[in-house]
Amino acid sequence: MDRVVQQSIGRRWWRSTGWVCGAGMALLLVACASGGDGGWRAELTAANAPAKSIGVGQCAGAPRNLPVATAPELIWSHPIPQGDNLLAVAGVQADNLWAVGDKGRIMRGNGRRWWSVDTGVRDYLSGVWVATNGEVFATGYNGRALHWDGKHWQDQPTGVSNDFNGVWGSAPDDVYTVGDRGVIFHFDGRCWKRQESPTDNLFFAVWGSGPKDVWAVGGRSNVAHYDGTRWQSVNVGVNAHFVGVWGTGPDDRYIVGNDGMVLHGQGDRWTREEVGTRQLLRWVWGSGPDDVWVAGDGGEIRRFDGSRWQRVSYDTDLAIRGAVEIATGGEIGHVLVGDDGLLLQGGKDGFIPVRRGTFAELLAVDGDWAVGEGGTVLNRLGDEQWRTETLNGAGLLTAVGVLGDGRVLVGGNTLWVADHRGWTRLAKPRQPIRAITAWQQTAVAVGEDGLVLRWAGESWEPMSSPTTKTLRAVAGSSDQRFWVVGDDGIAFVREKGQWHPRPLLAEVTLTGVTSGGTAVGMDGIIRRWRTDRWEALSDGGLALYGVATDPKGGTWAVGDFGTILTVLYDRNQKDYQITSLSGITGQSLWGVASGAGGRMTLVGSGGTILERPARWRGIKIK
Repeated sequence: MDRVVQQSIGRRWWRSTGWVCGAGMALLLVACASGGDGGWRAELTAANAPAKSIGVGQCAGAPRNLPVATAPELIWSHPIPQGDNLLAVAGVQADNLWAVGDKGRIMRGNGRRWWSVDTGVRDYLSGVWVATNGEVFATGYNGRALHWDGKHWQDQPTGVSNDFNGVWGSAPDDVYTVGDRGVIFHFDGRCWKRQESPTDNLFFAVWGSGPKDVWAVGGRSNVAHYDGTRWQSVNVGVNAHFVGVWGTGPDDRYIVGNDGMVLHGQGDRWTREEVGTRQLLRWVWGSGPDDVWVAGDGGEIRRFDGSRWQRVSYDTDLAIRGAVEIATGGEIGHVLVGDDGLLLQGGKDGFIPVRRGTFAELLAVDGDWAVGEGGTVLNRLGDEQWRTETLNGAGLLTAVGVLGDGRVLVGGNTLWVADHRGWTRLAKPRQPIRAITAWQQTAVAVGEDGLVLRWAGESWEPMSSPTTKTLRAVAGSSDQRFWVVGDDGIAFVREKGQWHPRPLLAEVTLTGVTSGGTAVGMDGIIRRWRTDRWEALSDGGLALYGVATDPKGGTWAVGDFGTILTVLYDRNQKDYQITSLSGITGQSLWGVASGAGGRMTLVGSGGTILERPARWRGIKIK
């Protein structure tokens, strides 16, 4: 597979299989999880020491109200309600559910719908707990602790920059959070205080049956118990990495982890239970001894009914990160969350997806069309919803272009055209296609080994090529003047039938270009062609994969882990300012395109489509 495309799919695999460690520096161990011992790395403590610390028993400080977040310039267009990884969910009533995840993502559910709540915080949130009175506590990376009192979100200081991975409480004035390097914090209703920990190994999860019976689990068989006075390490007799903990009471507890681990603790005795899977299990929950659930990677869900473990079927291979059990109308219901905005509601008889849309990687966009892995094609309908279809046998689609007459050209390892009658498969290209740009009647496609094709009205015809290296992007004002860029910093402009080299000095892979000659690439570079030379606008940073001209002025560039940069020039096109919109999503973005009326459309991992709508006036935050 192509190197940059492989990075695209491969990075999503890393995030999917290893998101318990997230993008933070601390939890590298799950990033390579796969069968057997799960491929767990040895780095089971934070890679770096905390930037700041606080002594045991010290009050970290008084909370402060967070300002009301302003309306974002970009909104989720697909999937609905959103597509960021969700890492935890909690609630005590069906009309008061909360889920948290990537880049400060907070979702609220009322039993009928889910919507986003923006606090302005962009740290990854990995744990959430809801008190019986409706108060909400969420903790996450960089020592972040948030509190919802029913009216306001508060930022609660903790005095450390460790990543917190789990939170639980018995009451609003008795809340625990645990994380990297064995940190344990307790909120007493006034402030967070660090507690003495028996270990410096990381913790992933915390749960208790009451104020004098609290358990925390983590890597390297790390298990600790709090009896109301102090924390002590507990030897459970199993060498494993533990990710979740829950129980029905002080003498009936479950711990889950790698290699399908389900450890059942009754009193002082711990036994492993065989549940029929070797997937990494991330969550355990239930309502009693005869109703215990576990879930984890690969969409694995198992239930214990008091006599045996059984698999609960649901059609997903995405990792399930969290779950909560809710009683509604006399029935026991469940809400599950996970990667790419996975959101399920249901019970032992099955689950219904709340999230609408496809999880497929989307690699290219033009107008109202987007394409991606598995032959996936999305088209925006008149009501602004996106319709998904699959082109059988198409494989990986990496390019799309819309002609002036409405016909759609897509390509990858195969080439297709769509008109009012449907899709037609065209002659297979001699090398895979990497990008297409289309105008009113013509189009140009580029690909591996210097492939350059021109759309001749009904079919693709070969053009002369200036290189044998892979070309990754093409853009221009017409088929008489356009740019191509690709591997090893190659760049050419074609004018009046002739190729003119515009190579970069740095031999970095270029992945995107605009018709005006602004190029982006790996290592986060942004370059603008100025008559006879390349001007460096940005050097270093996360990889950039797509770039487009903003109809309202300036340039947009997108890339790894939700990177969104805008470049705005002054009236003379000399000075410029680069602004980051990063934090809107944690998903990597592979393509960006401009449209009529000032619309900007961004596509990426997990089926993500973000948009600045045409005639933008902002949106109301619920």
